[in-house]
Amino acid sequence: MEIRRTYWITIEGKTYPDESSMVAKLLDENMLFVNGREYICTDGTKQEETLVLFLNCNDSFVPAADAESLTLDELPKLFSLYEKKGDWAVVEFVAHKRGYQPMKHIKELMIEKGVWTEELEKLTPSKI
Repeated sequence: MEIRRTYWITIEGKTYPDESSMVAKLLDENMLFVNGREYICTDGTKQEETLVLFLNCNDSFVPAADAESLTLDELPKLFSLYEKKGDWAVVEFVAHKRGYQPMKHIKELMIEKGVWTEELEKLTPSKI
């Protein structure tokens, strides 16, 4: 069964992200994963654990399990990048968010695949 989702909605000439569909797609593609965290309310009180989503960037910046948080405001930017770059979107997004390049062998793969950019080259090189 094919899943049909709408990722962008245009209303009166303005385009809006469909965040639920974007998250579902990125979960399907293993770009995001689900975890749990204690929930702290804006008044500082703590609630029970809630679900949270993280970007999966294992073995791209450090040789181990690695994840990056993602805000709702960042989701459309990540998804737009995903539409253009596919699997490499998370690495590029996280590199810009952290301000440094992925590990050297990942950089070499990105260059080989033609997805390395001048903007990525300007970031602080990895020591790994």
